[in-house]
Amino acid sequence: MKLQKKEKLLIVDDSRFQRVVFREMLAEKFEILEAVDGKECLEIIKKNGNNIDIVLLDLVMPNMDGFEVLRKRQTIKEFESIPVIALTTSNEISFQTEAFELGANDFIMKPVDARINNTLESVRHLKEVLEEQNSWKLKSQIDEMTHLFNKITTEKMVTSVLSEFSQKKQALIVVDIDNFKSVNDILGHKVGDHIICVVAGSSYA
Repeated sequence: MKLQKKEKLLIVDDSRFQRVVFREMLAEKFEILEAVDGKECLEIIKKNGNNIDIVLLDLVMPNMDGFEVLRKRQTIKEFESIPVIALTTSNEISFQTEAFELGANDFIMKPVDARINNTLESVRHLKEVLEEQNSWKLKSQIDEMTHLFNKITTEKMVTSVLSEFSQKKQALIVVDIDNFKSVNDILGHKVGDHIICVVAGSSYA
């Protein structure tokens, strides 16, 4: 039986004790990475961002605090899609407000102890929300009728390839249906849509 791969959690906290507490509580469910401050957090994200599922981020740290990490997160492609739960010992509303304004997905107080189950539930909820967002994002890129990339997405992909490989030759195939206007005029648009779907290689409902 194949074991389910653990999700990867990055704990960012200057307190070794707090990192140990989190590691003991979460090691059964997550593969744990640790960072002692914001700078180390960003270094880890840049190296492993595609494999990190969630970040627990202390807001008050030396060198680079959690607020600065959240600011930089908005400019780092590998980081912007990773959910972040902000951590702090302060109960000031201003801390929570600023963290949320900078893009934190959730907020919990330290010490965590009994609240860890709520944290895990937040993680699961965040993953569900992100999966739903990704689903809608994909739908916005696909033509509903043919299930192929739509015009806007295709133009972006072509532009991206031409920009990235500007010194290399590229090829683009354009498929046209002869006398297609006659099909719509004589047989109707429903038949025309069916023909487009057949050409596109997708099923027609």
